[in-house]
Amino acid sequence: MAGSKHNYSFSIILTNIWQEPLLRSILLVSFFISLALPGFSIFYLVPEFSSQLIANVEDEAQRTAEYMIENIFPGGDLVIPLGQMEQVDRKIETARRAMLLDKVKVFTNTGNTIYSTDKQDLGEINNKDYFNAIVRQGKIYSKVVNKNFATSEGRITGKDVAEVYIPMRSTRGFSGAFEIYYDITVKKAELKKLIAVSSVLSITVSVLLLLMILLVLYRASKASVRRRLAEEEVRRANNSLEERVLEQTYELQITQNTSIEALAILAESYDADTGAHLARIQRYVECLTSAVQNQSLYVEYLAGKENYVEEVTLASLLHDIGKTAVPQDILTKQGRLTAQEFDIVKKHTTVAGEILGRANQSFSSHFGKDSYLAFARDIALHHHEKWDGTGYPHQLKGKEIPLSARIVSLADVYDALRSRRPYKEPWPHADAMAEIIRCCGSQFDPELVDIFIANTDRIEEIANLLMPTSEHASVINELSPADSAPAPVHWGKYSISK
Repeated sequence: MAGSKHNYSFSIILTNIWQEPLLRSILLVSFFISLALPGFSIFYLVPEFSSQLIANVEDEAQRTAEYMIENIFPGGDLVIPLGQMEQVDRKIETARRAMLLDKVKVFTNTGNTIYSTDKQDLGEINNKDYFNAIVRQGKIYSKVVNKNFATSEGRITGKDVAEVYIPMRSTRGFSGAFEIYYDITVKKAELKKLIAVSSVLSITVSVLLLLMILLVLYRASKASVRRRLAEEEVRRANNSLEERVLEQTYELQITQNTSIEALAILAESYDADTGAHLARIQRYVECLTSAVQNQSLYVEYLAGKENYVEEVTLASLLHDIGKTAVPQDILTKQGRLTAQEFDIVKKHTTVAGEILGRANQSFSSHFGKDSYLAFARDIALHHHEKWDGTGYPHQLKGKEIPLSARIVSLADVYDALRSRRPYKEPWPHADAMAEIIRCCGSQFDPELVDIFIANTDRIEEIANLLMPTSEHASVINELSPADSAPAPVHWGKYSISK
């Protein structure tokens, strides 16, 4: 590692800051904070200072108006009796000088200008929207007008002023309003200075904070780069070992799957279609189990079962492994079996259940958990049980039968119906579906039949894809000894026809 100093270059360390999620997040947050402080000053403090300025002006204008009411317009009636204009003018001029007012106007309740320090305004009527909608309603209206901009009344001002309308009320309601202009040139200059100081301070703090955080991030990134290079060395050292482990694991998986298929084919070696039959069973089971896991009453039951679809699909290959214990002449017999022969056939379930159960127990004793062999044992032992309890070998009923066995039973019977057997011709898809519906609630779980019907197109697609040329699956001996397909069946909410 001593010879890798060039890997710690400035550009690599900075690039690493952006590549590492945590460091990138800290960097982005830091930039946002750095921008937030000046932004706070610009978008909050500046408006707040300006708002406070106008609020102070409004308070001052309110006090000015109250003074004028008390000393010039007693009673709140904004009227100037004939012959008293000069007297009113003197009083307002005195107040204007004492209170540093730029201009004063007085309006009646109709908006008529009855007094103004600018005599050319006399007689004008204020019909502006702000006067009618705000001032007439008894609310203060104010506006800051910058130098060389127009006031609310359209007058261009040569200085910074605050224009404030103070409504007055008498016993008869709204009696008129004062319009008072304040020269705020000095106050605005002070405000600008305050804002400038605040902005410089916030920007300085932001820059210092950002520099400190960047320094911390740089050091953290450098440590991260050093650690990553060390990890690279470890990964390179272990890379070949990992590859060998993965290769051996893959080989073991292939060997396991091949062995399972070989055992399953051996169990039914009397049938030339065994390989295709097992492939179809797997595809049917995968289709049905996926649907059961996603859209059935069993969703909650399966929620905590990891790899359920994969393990049941793999285990389904071994559903008839017990047939190795049944004489081949019985398995290939054309026509119905005798009661004694059928009893021998039934033993293939218990034989397989015993063998697979022992295999799973051996696995569990080594690894402390069940393997797919637990499903294989349930399927092989119980896939000939029936929903109404008339199946074998234990006459289990309803949900006493493992769900995996109920699924494989349905797939196995469908494939048997669709396949050619020594004692029967293959059935069409519609007739096989009709037979499954006929056996709903007696042989098969009604919920699974519903799912089977819902996925009938996919089931038929699998059958057509994997079925030998001009041949379909067969019926098991105990299900239907008929040599021909049944007539269309109408059962409850289902209707299947040719």
